[in-house]
Amino acid sequence: SKGINVVFGTIKAMFNEACRQGVLRHSPLAYFKLLSVEPRESKYMTGDQISDFLLFTKNRDYYSLYLLAFFTGMRRGELAGLKWSAVDFSNNQITVQRIRDLFGVRETTKSKKIRFVPMCSESRELLLDLNKKRDNQEFVLAHKCGALFNVNMFHVFFKRDQKAIGIPKEDQLRFHDLRHSFASNFMRAGGDIYNLQKILGHSSVMMTEMYSHFSPKYLQDSVSFMTLKRDSCPIPNPENKLRLIK
Repeated sequence: SKGINVVFGTIKAMFNEACRQGVLRHSPLAYFKLLSVEPRESKYMTGDQISDFLLFTKNRDYYSLYLLAFFTGMRRGELAGLKWSAVDFSNNQITVQRIRDLFGVRETTKSKKIRFVPMCSESRELLLDLNKKRDNQEFVLAHKCGALFNVNMFHVFFKRDQKAIGIPKEDQLRFHDLRHSFASNFMRAGGDIYNLQKILGHSSVMMTEMYSHFSPKYLQDSVSFMTLKRDSCPIPNPENKLRLIK
């Protein structure tokens, strides 16, 4: 259903543009409603599962890609388009400002905004190691021979490596679920939802709230306003209380 919606959404946009340019008077899909699609349940790996997976893939081609995805929450195109000029070791952060996809490198992001992603110890250590080994390579993620990773193959190799480690097909994640894994574990560790919004580059905190249920602290804080100030609140007369209940 989602694929059908993508096709019809594209065709509908073409008809709308034709109407805007005066080629058509009316779009035949003007009142067409897209199919209702059930939201896909987000999957993620726990901290222990991430450690096991990274240990297993330590010597595989896409290890650096997996680690950065797990520990930065960056999107596939953002990781593929990451250049060394955007890695700031002095301030311990990555500037996310471009993507690389099947159409090439574009100086933009999905949200059209530049954002800054802090480096944790794992991602910083990896980037320092890669930086020492690079040979005038402009992009961070590349094969040992210097060729850039094929963006279209990320999900293929991720599925292959999950199968190799013994993860059943029905439990395997999409590559985008590495971003979910970062966000979920960020909240499970007690992270702040507004900081997570900035790191992920969501335009609205409502998009980030899907991860709030992973943080008991966040939920506890959300109802903290209900605590009564008992020193200033008079205790009702028991007789009046019973009368009110009746």
